[in-house]
Amino acid sequence: MTVTRRLLLISVALSAACCLWVGAALAQAGPRVRNLRSGDTLRYPLALLIGEADATDGEPLTVVRRADGHEPRNLTTQVLGKRFKALVELVPGANHLTLSAAGQSTELDLRYEPQTNPYYVRLIYYTDESRNTDYQTEIEGDPQDYAAKLDTAAKLMQTFTAETLNDQGYGRKTFSLELDEQQRVKMHVVRGEHPVEHYRATGADALYPEIHEHLNRTMPDPFAKNVVLMAFTRWDPEQKRGLAHAALGGGDMALFGTPDLFTWPSLIEQVQAAFTDERRVDPTRSFDDSAGRSAYWSQVATQLGATLHETGHCFSLPHSPDPFCIMSRGFDHLNRMFTLVEPPHAHRAEAYAFPDKEIAHFSVAARLAYNRWFQLDRREYQDAPAAEVQTDFAAGTIVLTSQHGMRVVGINGGDVSREDDVFKDDPPKRLGYRIADLSRRGGGKGVSLVVIDAEGNETHIGAEQLTDPQQFVRAWRFAAEAVDWPSKDRFVEVSPERIAELTNQLSAREPDTSPGAFIDLIPRYPGGTDNRATYALCTLRCDGERKATLYTGSDDALRVWLNGRLVVEKLVLRPAGPDQDSTPITLKAGDNQLLVEVSNGGGGWGFYVRLEGEDGTPLFGGVGMAETVLAVDQTRFTLNVEPTFLYGISYYGALGASDETIRADLDDMQRHGLNWVRVWATWSAFDNDVSAVDADGNARPEFLARLKALVADCNARGMVVDVTLSRGDGAAGPPRLGTHEAHARAVETIVTELKPLRNWYVDLSNERNIRDPRYTSFEELRDLRERVRGLDPDRLVTASQGGDIDAEELRRYVQEVGVDFITPHRPRDSESPSQTEAKTREYLSRMAALGRVVPVHYQEPFRRDYGAWHPTAQDFLTDYRGALAGGAAGWCLHNGSSRSADDGRPRRSFDLRDGRLFDQLDGQEREAITLIDKP
Repeated sequence: MTVTRRLLLISVALSAACCLWVGAALAQAGPRVRNLRSGDTLRYPLALLIGEADATDGEPLTVVRRADGHEPRNLTTQVLGKRFKALVELVPGANHLTLSAAGQSTELDLRYEPQTNPYYVRLIYYTDESRNTDYQTEIEGDPQDYAAKLDTAAKLMQTFTAETLNDQGYGRKTFSLELDEQQRVKMHVVRGEHPVEHYRATGADALYPEIHEHLNRTMPDPFAKNVVLMAFTRWDPEQKRGLAHAALGGGDMALFGTPDLFTWPSLIEQVQAAFTDERRVDPTRSFDDSAGRSAYWSQVATQLGATLHETGHCFSLPHSPDPFCIMSRGFDHLNRMFTLVEPPHAHRAEAYAFPDKEIAHFSVAARLAYNRWFQLDRREYQDAPAAEVQTDFAAGTIVLTSQHGMRVVGINGGDVSREDDVFKDDPPKRLGYRIADLSRRGGGKGVSLVVIDAEGNETHIGAEQLTDPQQFVRAWRFAAEAVDWPSKDRFVEVSPERIAELTNQLSAREPDTSPGAFIDLIPRYPGGTDNRATYALCTLRCDGERKATLYTGSDDALRVWLNGRLVVEKLVLRPAGPDQDSTPITLKAGDNQLLVEVSNGGGGWGFYVRLEGEDGTPLFGGVGMAETVLAVDQTRFTLNVEPTFLYGISYYGALGASDETIRADLDDMQRHGLNWVRVWATWSAFDNDVSAVDADGNARPEFLARLKALVADCNARGMVVDVTLSRGDGAAGPPRLGTHEAHARAVETIVTELKPLRNWYVDLSNERNIRDPRYTSFEELRDLRERVRGLDPDRLVTASQGGDIDAEELRRYVQEVGVDFITPHRPRDSESPSQTEAKTREYLSRMAALGRVVPVHYQEPFRRDYGAWHPTAQDFLTDYRGALAGGAAGWCLHNGSSRSADDGRPRRSFDLRDGRLFDQLDGQEREAITLIDKP
């Protein structure tokens, strides 16, 4: 095709795309710059002029820059479709520009004031130990002018960023470059510590940390973002792969190879020619790194765009769903910011006059506009977290609190930016969101946030912080040692026999529960974690066969076997995130063995696992299955078939505690060997109604959700929960469940909601024998027991008794009501501790005579500050040991509000708004915990 023919096609295409833009200008004379006005000041040296000119297609447009003390500088471009784009390099101070086309001229005055921002982008050209700076080239006599090419490239990226931020209303903000007195970008040539053979034999994922460590050690600078280009990158045509090539960015370094640096322009005057160079890359000599387009111009576009893409990651930008964003494959089109027409390439025979909407840009420009690296001038900053985070998973909300006010709340879904909430005027110091809304705006699962405050501080709120940990599988049995992962190109070799062996070995180990959704493997293998693989096992119990979706995420490679069958296989190098993979599976009735293999190439190491049913409801930790199963075996409790003494603590007002309080208390309980807590589903002490059901037995959604969350958390930890109901007002709060019908409705509500979890039992009626509004007859208890059996036949049931149980009462509990264990609240006096062993033996002997023996569980013994007697730590220890010696199945360190104080403080387990339980226990209670040996 002739040049004339091509220009004609270009003209037609441009006219179709741009007629509205040009139409009003046709009657005017002289070139007209539309994106800048005379008198404007720029804070970067390379000005992009976009405008119109009354000239024929292909006619030259010349820009002459004049400035005091400098030689004039000329640049020539072409007018196409009455439009032009021109680049001119400014010098500090006043710059007078003359634009000429078709015999007409226009004058434009611009001022360039260099930035004073100390935060800057630093260019590094990294060589091997020989300091050889040569790059691979197809050009005969190539001058190897890497410094000039990188100077031009850096200024193009700087100008591109300024224009795209300006287009989105943030002004021409951009990053600062390190310039010398001649306004050239300072090029730091850094000699590596190894020969070239080492670098070319090393993969990108290993090159990045190695080079980063070297630079951090030898030239640290907290104000610098390092853009590193490797001189020793080469294309191996036999292997058809790039050697020592990388495209990685994040933190303070972007790393990129130089497979086609020879195509890059060395001068600003060469930019237009470089972006229209149709020569084809020789695949026997060079790497086609341009999405298969294979032209010199496309190499420049893609590689400059990709370098800016990786630099964007250094500014905390994730990938983008916008196809023309630099943070997506939009980096292939960086050229379009500076040109009007895209030349042909290997997949398109004709030139393409692209519309403005297809020009590359940054789609989340606000995150750059309020970043410290984009503030143009020096200022003093106040360092602080951009936001403090409070989550309430029961309520489904998150609250962000900022000392300096929030400018941007960026919403990401997975590794992709989705939306920004931007506050240009008065930055709010407090914002609340519904987590479900954030998830929707983030495109589904794995939503995360980045917050930038008015001081340029950033806080990253990971997906794990916005994901309820109780929905994840957190109790795992881990391999004692990790194994080598010799090659990232393939998994560790394992046979089916080895998988069966691993499953058996890990089944014998004790489970360990993570406090969060992410299972962090780094602390478990202190001997070294790079290039290692390990295994973890969990047992999922299902009440029947059911289809489910297994959601996984990993750092790095992942395999998962369900009952010996491989169901997930991801040979990847990636940071971990929730729900990166989804896999349909079928769970069998009973035990299901889930074996996970996670291989680590370097850096972080860990995984996420959760399951959902076909209707999208969480299975583990929410609905459908349980890992901790409480049962009764004659006079003992069992947890997952193992005989277990229930050693616990009163936690009555737990439904009024924050998630953080509960997690911290449960952590302390586990640390001290406690495996059981007692919680009331009807609790309203101190005018703080946190009951899971109302006076009529109907659900109170917020607090019922909290109860479910607590039981699920304990389930994951291998702990048991006593869920207690009380009729009437008892000792605290307004009257509730005043009728048997309301009481029955409450039982049905609780059992129905918590049915999928097997780590809890129900106390149908606390101290049911007391002749006040708490009183519940044996006939009523029997009816309640039958209702539970109808809803959940395997649910363990008791009804607690105030004081010791006499022979007739014992018969009625065991034979008439059919409780699964008895729960006497022994007398609270100084003689009680010494009597517990004998009393326990008496109960067991009497039940043997009745022909039905059930466990004896002391779920509420004496406590301090109840009456005249104040038990000591030694009294608690004596009572505990007496329960063990007599054959009891469980015992509780009972605690509660101080009756002797005017305001009832300390309130301990009764009211957890003032602080967590373990901070409210007194000295004697703390000492008792340290004295009691774990059974």
